[in-house]
Amino acid sequence: MCTPMNDWLKAHGIGQEQVADTLKVSVSTVSRIVNYKTNLNMRRAMILHAEYGIPFDVMYPSQLSEEVPV
Repeated sequence: MCTPMNDWLKAHGIGQEQVADTLKVSVSTVSRIVNYKTNLNMRRAMILHAEYGIPFDVMYPSQLSEEVPV
């Protein structure tokens, strides 16, 4: 599945196995995270941002792209 997070990881040469090792979770958990099937908690998002520089808008695209009505 093509998602912003999956595309970002591929573009930067970062594999799901590497992310799984960093987060100390299974590759299947990482797959669910990058395909937005499992919520990514803030602690893990901070780890990924610190370790790989993944932007928060890539990890949380729907929350950051929604416009607030005026």
